[in-house]
This record gives sequence, structure tokens and C-alpha cells, in this order.
Amino acid sequence: MRRLLIFIIFLSFTQIALCQLDKGIWLVGGSGSFQSNKRDYTVEAGTVQYKDIDVSLSPSVGYFIKDKLAIGLKPSFSWSKTDHVRTIVGNVSGGRGNNSWLYLGPFGRYYFLQKDNNYNIVVDASYSYGIQSNFGANTGHSNGFKFMTGPEFYFNSSVGVELLIGYSSRKERYYDIGFSNYYRGFLTSIGFQIHLERDK
Repeated sequence: MRRLLIFIIFLSFTQIALCQLDKGIWLVGGSGSFQSNKRDYTVEAGTVQYKDIDVSLSPSVGYFIKDKLAIGLKPSFSWSKTDHVRTIVGNVSGGRGNNSWLYLGPFGRYYFLQKDNNYNIVVDASYSYGIQSNFGANTGHSNGFKFMTGPEFYFNSSVGVELLIGYSSRKERYYDIGFSNYYRGFLTSIGFQIHLERDK
């Protein structure tokens, strides 16, 4: 039974159909990402350093406006945890916190290799605008950019799994306490894409 399963998996990669990268194809997918970074928080009383962990889920809907080039929208949800690492200068006390954000923004992606491969190399660039809501109140907003690249492997003519790495930059502004955070760092993403052929 185990040998049969290995044979089926092998066969699915060797006898694969070509994934749809043509103009007019819809692209529906999603990804999850994990990011860890450090940041310095500075006020008049001094500076402390925090370690942040950020987990996000991002569905996406796109459309190939030409062969191998798709554009679309990405709504996403992000949850982050903050821990105080150390006080650098002054008498600022640290603490812990949790935040959740809702984002929406456009993306564009391009597939570099020929369409007759069972894998491809994709570059994905996106912008997002986000709002934070605590107990029904809008407490902040953010602007962010991501640039990702990596392989996408096709299981059949419609479904692909991608393994991406990249760089992100995001600035958050909080209304109630009047300060900003600026995040930047590398991230990894694992996701899937479904290529849907239009009705003819």
C-alpha cells in the first residue's frame, strides 16, 4: 500500500498537465506567513526593545491580464504578539501585547518560466492598507509593502503549491496613544493557487 501511494505521487509529478497561465484565467488562492522581528520603541523617557511575532492568513483573487501576468486583491487577517526584550536607555518599562488587524490591497504577480513546465518561478509584489479594531473602535491604521519570490509546483492543470521568501515593510499608526511603529524584515510563506479556466 505504501509503495502504491509513493507511485501515485510520483506519477502525478511526472505526468502532470500544464497549469493555466494564459490571459483570461482566474487565480484564486491563499497563503499563511510567519514573521519574527525586533523593534525599538522610543518615547521621551527612553527606548525599549521588543520582539514581535506575526502570523497572517491571506486569501487572494486575481485575473491574468496577459499570459503569465496576473493582478488582483488580497484581503488578509493578521495576529501579532509582542514581548519586551530589554530597556535600552531611560526608565521606560516594557510589557506584552496582542494585536489583530484586517487588511486589503492590490497585488501583481509574474511567472518567469515557460508555461509548459510542471513548476514555475513567481514574483509577487503587494500593497496593503489595514485597520485595527478593539471592542468595535478603530484604533489605528497601517500601510505595508511585500515583495516575495519562489517556486510554485503544480499538482495538475489547476492547482499549485508555492513556497515563497521575501521582504516586508509596514508602518502602523495608533490614534489613541499617538505613536507609530515601523516594521521591516524577511518572511516566508507557504500557500496554494487555483487556476480557473473561463467558460468558453
